[in-house]
Order: sequence, then structure tokens, then C-alpha cells
Amino acid sequence: FENDNDYLLLALHNTPNVFDSAFLERSARIQTLIDSLENVVGTISLLNASEPIVSPFGIRLRPILDWSSPAGLQDSDLKIRQNESLSTVFVNRSADYHLIQIRNKQGISKEEGDELYGQILHILEESPVDSFHLAGKIRAQKEFVALMQDEFGFFLRFSFLLIAFVLWLLFRHWWTVVVP
Repeated sequence: FENDNDYLLLALHNTPNVFDSAFLERSARIQTLIDSLENVVGTISLLNASEPIVSPFGIRLRPILDWSSPAGLQDSDLKIRQNESLSTVFVNRSADYHLIQIRNKQGISKEEGDELYGQILHILEESPVDSFHLAGKIRAQKEFVALMQDEFGFFLRFSFLLIAFVLWLLFRHWWTVVVP
């Protein structure tokens, strides 16, 4: 079994919606760059997801999104918006955000996670997308550790000042504060 939190969710924004061939091309380029990173196991999105088609001849997989032509893209748009399970997984209700799930290496260390998060941020900042949002373990881990370090430093300084003040209150001499 694998951990269920070794992934990063990336939401890419496009106005008026994500069913624009130029936006999908930029998204595919971003997804390919992210897929090529060292600690990335793989990515799943509307661009590479497929649905199983069961027929008397067996099961075959058909891509969910056909963006090879404007008609195919429009048909895919209607199909995805009408299918509740597809529309809530890959795009938001207003279809202006496209979700990419980035699976990273299992049990990734904090240092490797910080490096991977930095590489992904660099790719996104260099890309021409309107805006993006990230959520996941490696982002939360980085934010949480930074917050804990800041709070620890604050409370350590505050504790020293409080101890010095209490010693001064008790003994009323500067040398009784400095010596301990």
C-alpha cells in the first residue's frame, strides 16, 4: 500500500473556461515539465485521463478530452460538464480551473520535498498561466516547519526577557540578572 498524502494538487486558472486549446497546450507543456522532475512519479489530469469503454470485444481506454479539433473540444466540454464524476474531479463547477494531481516519490524527505516544491514553483512562475493554486503535503510541510521555527524563535526570546525581568524583580540588582 502507498501513502495517501504523497501528492500535490495544482489548479491552473483560465478565463472564461479551461476548454480553450491554447490554454490546454500551455497546461500540457507545464504537465510535461513537472512530469520530468526527479521526485515526481507521475501526473493525472484531464489531459491524460481516459475512461474505460466496455464492449463485446473487450475493454479499451478512450481519452476523456479530445482537443485535436474545435468540434472535439466542444463535444468534450459538453460531455465533461454533464458528467458529475468528471466535472467535479478535473475542473471546478464554473470550469475556469483545471486540476493536475502530481504524485511525488513515496516517503519524500523534507529537503527533497522543499526542492521539488521550489522546482514546481519555478516552472509555474515561468509559465504564461493566469494564476494557480497549490495544495499538498510538501507545501504544508514547508509552511508548517517555517511557522514552527518562527514561533520557537519568538517564544525563546520572550522567555529570556521574562526570566530576566523576574530575576530583576526578585533581587533588584543587575548582577543577579546577568550571573544566572
